[in-house]
Amino acid sequence: GGQGAPVAAGALDAAVRCVAQCLRGDPACLGSGPALSGALAALTGALAAGAEGPVGNAALALQVLASSEGNLEAMGAAGCVPTLLEVVHHRRGAGQRNAGLALARVVKRDANMRQLRALHGVEILNAYLKI
Repeated sequence: GGQGAPVAAGALDAAVRCVAQCLRGDPACLGSGPALSGALAALTGALAAGAEGPVGNAALALQVLASSEGNLEAMGAAGCVPTLLEVVHHRRGAGQRNAGLALARVVKRDANMRQLRALHGVEILNAYLKI
């Protein structure tokens, strides 16, 4: 399939909020493999969407996913480290808080920590975690 029409901010917020709530109820609800990869791509896209609601809820969903060590490799491959770092560095409020907690979990995997170091993000994350 090709690219569809742009998603309205309200629809994106509702969809991401729904995913976050589903994950809070059942952290394994997205499964693994291609389903997880697709969800991670959508959630990292929502982080870049700009609107506060989708950013906060996408970061919350990623925080829940990062609680499972089995998801960390896929999260690193999906670009979660630079995307979450961007939110931690440039946002405030719930989005920043959720992204900081998610990033702290994602970098428990050595390869993801190497990504964070390459982006000079350790200092940014540490500064945030001290707040």
